[in-house]
Amino acid sequence: VRMRTDDRSYVLPSFQHSNPTETIAFLGGSTTECVAVKETSRFPARVSEILSKNSHKVNTLNAARSGNTLHDSINVLLNHVAMERPDIAVIMHACNDVGVLSQDGNYESRGGKPLSLMKIATWAKNGVSKHLYTVAVARKFMSARIKPESLNKREERTSSAIAQELDIKQFQTRLRIMIHMCHDLGIVPVLMTQPFSSSTNELTPDWTDLGAQNLFNEIIRQTGKEESVKVIDLVKHVVENVPEWD
Repeated sequence: VRMRTDDRSYVLPSFQHSNPTETIAFLGGSTTECVAVKETSRFPARVSEILSKNSHKVNTLNAARSGNTLHDSINVLLNHVAMERPDIAVIMHACNDVGVLSQDGNYESRGGKPLSLMKIATWAKNGVSKHLYTVAVARKFMSARIKPESLNKREERTSSAIAQELDIKQFQTRLRIMIHMCHDLGIVPVLMTQPFSSSTNELTPDWTDLGAQNLFNEIIRQTGKEESVKVIDLVKHVVENVPEWD
């Protein structure tokens, strides 16, 4: 699958119209970034396409990145996306926040860190691989360690133990910060619940857990209700309308 970004680092396709009536920004992790999905099938891009068929010229900006938490997206919106003056911001976060809070207990790891030689080397490697296929191919083979057949080995992960140990107030607080910041910037916030299958494979992080995911999705629903913010309950939709969704 081809993965490209534009000059503003939004996942392509972006800025679909030169004279849009509205601009919608999407923030989230890998399930919003859609790195393994064909460009035109990524759901932020599909929103623009579907609306275009109904005579609405809407630009959609995919500002998500794999591994991002709600804490990261607050930073991305304030210091980057806000410059595009979007009319709406759609936010879908749960899974990665569960992971960070279960591993670290807080969001300190998402803050700035001192520059190191290792970070400089990584930056240089990433930059060179954008222009030299030999370096890009080398990076690909170095990272391709998971065997395809291992992805079919699935196990159920439905324990609620992780959820009981999490400091959920840290997630709740950032959800409200995101909502209030959007309002202050003149952006309409829209929250989304994030589906999670309890059937896991070798690509699934150790900290993922359906019980914790359900808890965070309920926090999203409740916070949306309390703040009078629209919530797209994607979890409810797929469970009720998509056979064998998981």
